Amino acid sequence: MSEGVVVGPERRGERWLALAVATRVSSVVSPFCEKFAAREESFTVTQMVESGWREESGTGDEREFQLESVPLLAAVRRKVSPVAHASAPAVDAAVRAVEGLASWHRSGEAGVADVMAAAIDVALEFDRHGVEAPDEWTSWVAFECAGQSELAARLLAADADLSAAGSYDVRFAAGESSMEYRNALKRWLRTSA
Repeated sequence: MSEGVVVGPERRGERWLALAVATRVSSVVSPFCEKFAAREESFTVTQMVESGWREESGTGDEREFQLESVPLLAAVRRKVSPVAHASAPAVDAAVRAVEGLASWHRSGEAGVADVMAAAIDVALEFDRHGVEAPDEWTSWVAFECAGQSELAARLLAADADLSAAGSYDVRFAAGESSMEYRNALKRWLRTSA
């Protein structure tokens, strides 16, 4: 954390919530960049999320990397935004979700509201363009809001397991959900101009 910023255990659940939500949607960046930009453009996005999870599992302080990544994420957004494909706003929103993770080291806040809002923007873009929602879901927004609700109930509970070992389960579950987004975006890229 930056000097003078004190983060209590009540914020750790918020941090994990932000990380898990960013994990869910960040998987759309890589296939988009592979198609329209350079593959390496998605590296910073992936590593920003991974560095947060590394830090939460107790493998070290990632403050320097996370803060140095913010301008790189802004550069990714500048490359994504002008792409003439309907999915560009969804991918831009996913990068915004990941950018929100830096607030942990800037101010001691988890950035959870910004991350959650950006993730809902990803889902809204999928719905606006008629991308088929995951099985048993009426829309991407319903899928995302339910996922966020489930994560909040788990991570913000008074008895939440916020141990370094417990981060693996949360990370794994978020990663599974991220495949819904990734696979849907890949289909979208294949079937539209």
